[in-house]
Amino acid sequence: MASNPKGIYISYDEGRNGDICEAVTISNNHDSLIWFYPCAFDLTRLNYPADVIIKIKTEKRYYEGILDKVERLTPERLEELKRDTLRRPSNWRNKPDSSYKKFKNVFFIKDLKRSWNPRQIRHLKPMPCHQFYYQI
Repeated sequence: MASNPKGIYISYDEGRNGDICEAVTISNNHDSLIWFYPCAFDLTRLNYPADVIIKIKTEKRYYEGILDKVERLTPERLEELKRDTLRRPSNWRNKPDSSYKKFKNVFFIKDLKRSWNPRQIRHLKPMPCHQFYYQI
């Protein structure tokens, strides 16, 4: 029987969403970073906490952290989390309400750190542009 994947790899577009630095700071200084996520996500695929690797689009820059939990977003939960100004970067809070319609899930991420060559994905050529689960 195959075991659950160890973590998830996702990409982040700084051109569209702003510099990731404030998100990294929040993930280290607060309970967790609230990261709204637009893509389909199987909540049962990972055991939590899990690893998360974030690649900055168009760069060879990575961040590794802990994916503490994932929730499916309901309209009520989305409104509640949008009011949490401590755990969301200012550039994310300033998005128009219409941009939130695409979000299906919310990630709670802790302890993001810069990573130069994550061992979990260094064998992949070319680097994927989409999410994928990885096994170590």
